[in-house]
Amino acid sequence: METEIQYIATSLALGLFIIVADYGAFTVLYHQYIEMKPVLVVMACLLIFGMSFSLVRFLIQITREEIYSLYTKWKNIGCLMAGISLGIIPYLLLISFFDFSSVHAGQQEHQFILLPFILLIGANIFLTLIPDLFGEVILKKNVESYKSLFNHNPDAVFSVDLAGNIQDVNEEASRLSGYSIEELSGMSIQALINAPEKNMSKLFKEVINGKVTLTESKLLRKDGSYADVSITAVRMIIDHITIGAYGIVQDITEQKRAQEKLTYIAYHDDLTDLPNKRSMEKRVGQTIEENAHFGLIYIDFDRFKRINDNYGHKYGDMALKKMSARLNELMPSDSLLARIGGDEFLAFIPQKQDIEDLAKDILSAFSSPIKVHDNEFQITCSIGISCYPEDATSLKDLFIFADLAMYQAKENGANNYIRYSKEMTGHVLNRLELENDLRDALTNHSIMVYYQPKYNSQSNRMIGAEALARWQHPKYGYIPPNIFIRIAEESQLIIELEREIIKIVFGQIRRWLDEGNQVPRTSINLSSVQFYRDDLIPFLQQALETYQISSEYVEFELTESIILRDRINVNERFDELIDMGFELSIDDFGTGYSSLSYLHKLAINRLKIDKSFIDDYQENGEVIATIISLAKQLKLNVIAEGVETREQIDFLSDLSCYDIQGYYFSPPLPVCEYEGKLQTLKQPINK
Repeated sequence: METEIQYIATSLALGLFIIVADYGAFTVLYHQYIEMKPVLVVMACLLIFGMSFSLVRFLIQITREEIYSLYTKWKNIGCLMAGISLGIIPYLLLISFFDFSSVHAGQQEHQFILLPFILLIGANIFLTLIPDLFGEVILKKNVESYKSLFNHNPDAVFSVDLAGNIQDVNEEASRLSGYSIEELSGMSIQALINAPEKNMSKLFKEVINGKVTLTESKLLRKDGSYADVSITAVRMIIDHITIGAYGIVQDITEQKRAQEKLTYIAYHDDLTDLPNKRSMEKRVGQTIEENAHFGLIYIDFDRFKRINDNYGHKYGDMALKKMSARLNELMPSDSLLARIGGDEFLAFIPQKQDIEDLAKDILSAFSSPIKVHDNEFQITCSIGISCYPEDATSLKDLFIFADLAMYQAKENGANNYIRYSKEMTGHVLNRLELENDLRDALTNHSIMVYYQPKYNSQSNRMIGAEALARWQHPKYGYIPPNIFIRIAEESQLIIELEREIIKIVFGQIRRWLDEGNQVPRTSINLSSVQFYRDDLIPFLQQALETYQISSEYVEFELTESIILRDRINVNERFDELIDMGFELSIDDFGTGYSSLSYLHKLAINRLKIDKSFIDDYQENGEVIATIISLAKQLKLNVIAEGVETREQIDFLSDLSCYDIQGYYFSPPLPVCEYEGKLQTLKQPINK
């Protein structure tokens, strides 16, 4: 509407300006010869205003880029007609109020008077027709463009009327559904999309009201099978009237299967196929929220290490499978048995079960030996029990107390069970001591950083390193990272610990650069608690300024769980870190809460394949290949960690994964030894 008003106002202003300018000029110059002819003046003014509307319309038309490029001939003809119109107007006005009887007489005067009118009318006709001709061609072009976009869209496209009936589809829609285009025409979209009618009606109403929706559902194929699909729906509007909707349907079946497989792997043990610790934490957490009574049975097999030492890990794995199967047979139907690591298992038992009787049954079941091939192994177990809410009301304490009871059973001679009691809490004091000592270590800057090099398997050249925290306790000696980092997380010291590591790494990078070393990128782990802190970015900016290093030397490794917490804030924080120049990678990819449909929206540089997949690369080959393929499709780099054998290197190389981290090339190294590795970067590559 606003455009139409502007068009009318511009045309009227142009016509008025021409009339006033020409009539005014002629009146001033030739006022003694003026003989006003009202009929001709009115006709001239009407023709001038008509010419103004045609001319403005033509100018609007030819200033469109597609007209310039495609219809030059018509543009030139229109410009000629516009020139004729503008050029003949002064003569037209002269005739309308000048007396030429002294110059022409009789018929000659009438012929002379009519000529400018005829020429202007003819030019106006051309200027009126040309935009119409252009408009028709443009409309045809737009229709062809629409059809091309519709028919050749790589996704299925459905055109649906206001009643929800399919009006038109492209070839991809026919291929996806299994129906022919003719069969789909007139079919209700509800017959294809497997969703409750109430939900579909609500969604369709939102689309018709102008909301662009993106939803996931299932599409029923002609053969009765289902395809997982992502549907983007927008309304169709013609002449400001909504006539229906378009649905762009993308087949995400394979993507869903890959995601479901990764999710299954994330919640199950790859050796025994039992649920893992993550599954157990989820089940226990849900039951605590429901405030329902339950018990935990912590099972650890005695002297299992001897099987691995004497017969090898393959025998040990086969024995574990048989042990887990025997345990699973004893579990009540509503219980949950999980392998939480090594030869340790945890069972969730509803309180209505007699948990101590079940513990006795487990001990009895392993009174008979386990047979692997031709060898028999007599294996006993030690069991610890904790109960909710009698012993504790938090998931963490229940795990700790069941673990303490199990160790007490081992100290009492093994092959028995013990239920947790408050007298055992003295064992927890050691953890509190370590927490206080860790706080002192951070204050005294006695935490060390080791560096595990990363290599390219094609060139055998170091391409970077991961910074790893190490703690040499003054009383207990070396404390494993999985122990003191867990303590740091539970005591909220993790923020201070990670920032201490960042400062140490930044300072060492500065020193290496000053010594003239070639320094590859160093990766540092960031916890989710650290990642979401408001002062993280200012801290990093200050650290870069203090140590005078470039962010290009640093990469941050983040866990998958960060992705699902708050996607909007995740993207904002990712963008902030990327804008600062840091690289970002997803650590232990595939073991957490992978969301393949969301991963492509994150500003990350690299995926890191978890060690658990590499350890059993033959069984996990399909998953590893999926992760590498996913990284390539998303244009991400990929690196594998925990690589220890030549066979693993060859397997990864066949999948075009060449960046490697693991003991095959190097264990984590203290600073002095890692600096020796830096010296190798100054040497040329042997070809």
